[in-house]
Amino acid sequence: MAPLLGLGGALVLLVAGLDRLWGWSPAFSGPLKLLALALILAGYALGSYALIANRFFSGTVRIQTERGHHVVSSGPYRWLRHPGYAGALVAYLATPFFPRFSLGIPPTLFVMAVLVVRNCAGRPHPAG
Repeated sequence: MAPLLGLGGALVLLVAGLDRLWGWSPAFSGPLKLLALALILAGYALGSYALIANRFFSGTVRIQTERGHHVVSSGPYRWLRHPGYAGALVAYLATPFFPRFSLGIPPTLFVMAVLVVRNCAGRPHPAG
């Protein structure tokens, strides 16, 4: 899944650059840009809070027995199972709306879908 995330992230940047160069997208309103900026900052804040609250936070899922790995249930983990992913999803969702970048919505949705699949992959369904 990591290569897909890398590809999606690169695609978002490529489309953003071409959109800026050629002016393909219409401008968004000031209030929408401010809302997008607030959501981006909130997403990064949530992800950072998760990183601070969980000393086992890692991009690679593994049990870290050598470090006394245990389930973290404090900080943002009181409310969310994966606050790092949640913060990333919020930031990704708002990113195309901050600059003039409506063409960035499809590649951003692709990156978000990969994050969701990555989070859910390999987990048994609760019903069975």
